[in-house]
Amino acid sequence: AAAERAAKESAEQAKLEEERMERVKAEEEAAAKLRAVREKEEAAAAAVRAEREREEAAAAKMRAEREAHEKEAAKAKAQREKEEADAVAAKAKREKEDAEAKAARAKAEEEARLTAVAKMKRDEEEAAKAAKERAEALRLEEEAAVKAAAD
Repeated sequence: AAAERAAKESAEQAKLEEERMERVKAEEEAAAKLRAVREKEEAAAAAVRAEREREEAAAAKMRAEREAHEKEAAKAKAQREKEEADAVAAKAKREKEDAEAKAARAKAEEEARLTAVAKMKRDEEEAAKAAKERAEALRLEEEAAVKAAAD
């Protein structure tokens, strides 16, 4: 009877041990499944983060390209405006030089005119003086002739 009871207890013990082992195995499998689910979720979250970072990098690259284009356009515009300003300045300089040359020609022409007028005046005065001197000489000759005739 004792041996039977010992065998029964041993069988009971073995059955309990087997149930415990199955429970431990089931718990380990459940933990492994949970770990796998958690790792899958973490991988998905990492993929989402990587995609967001890739999109942010692409947006930053586009911003940088747009800023570079804007900078180039501004540089080209500034160059155009400088060239236009240079052209306006050159035109103004030419116009000033033309005006100065025109003024110099007008001054020279006026001086030449005044010189010619002064020469004409001198010539007229000399001609008048000569005519006066001839008239005086003629009068003196006539007086001398009249006097000689009277004598």
